[in-house]
Amino acid sequence: MKTFINKISFTLKIIMCILFFIGNANSDTGENIAEKLTQRYLDNQTDCGDDGLPIFLCSGILIRGTVASDAYHSWNPSPTSERRGSVSFSYLRSDIKVVQLEVDHHNGYIFSPYLEILNNPEKINPEILCYFPIDGGTDARNNKGCGSYSGYPDLGSCQQQNITTAQQWVDNYVNINHRDRNAQCGFDVTGEGSADIFMQGIKVSSLIDLPLNNELVLGIWEQNIPNKLPIEAFFYQNNGLQDAQYDQRDFYQSTGIIIPIVKMAFPLSPGEKITFTYREEDQLKFN
Repeated sequence: MKTFINKISFTLKIIMCILFFIGNANSDTGENIAEKLTQRYLDNQTDCGDDGLPIFLCSGILIRGTVASDAYHSWNPSPTSERRGSVSFSYLRSDIKVVQLEVDHHNGYIFSPYLEILNNPEKINPEILCYFPIDGGTDARNNKGCGSYSGYPDLGSCQQQNITTAQQWVDNYVNINHRDRNAQCGFDVTGEGSADIFMQGIKVSSLIDLPLNNELVLGIWEQNIPNKLPIEAFFYQNNGLQDAQYDQRDFYQSTGIIIPIVKMAFPLSPGEKITFTYREEDQLKFN
């Protein structure tokens, strides 16, 4: 299946997207990156200028919680991801009630929005496959984590079940699946009308309180290509600074590039906002 980037290459959409970011791109200092993250988190637009361009391409935060380890680099697909054929992220924006990450990860990394790096041939854009309003337990799902949960009827994506609106998803989740998150469907965000489909997934959290993080499933990428990944920042929350510094050092030793560390503070209640802060004292010093 073609990626979003292939779909819009050499079309008017590319021109629109490049123009969108001209004059809005900041320098890559840590302070400006924290400001950009805050701006994207608070930006509640409904598409990226076209009904085929979902907001995750230009708005919000693509974030992956990781665990610092000597076993493999944090930016590489994990052994579980390799087996499944996809990598799990969360999607954060101020109109989504997310108050924690999966298993309360206290550090990880954030991808730049794809349309911001569209004209950078040195970066890859792993395809974004599907969205679950609540953690999908994708390790036990077929179809690269976007299909049905192991042991459950193989019903396919939300669209394959004729679930195309937020209200329909909630009705199915509450009345049919009785709030069993393993029985929920994921929205396929690879086809036509993907901008509206993704927004329907986002709107779910405004209709029902969900106890866990959401899950955005990305296609897998090759091992050991840190230079090609659109990593914008490493992050930490709570007591995760040491592990974020581990990743910052590991990335620098692998690439010679310093990726800034940003401190995140998740809200204590759904009505509050996530904050992003760059602190010079959090950064390691490299010669």
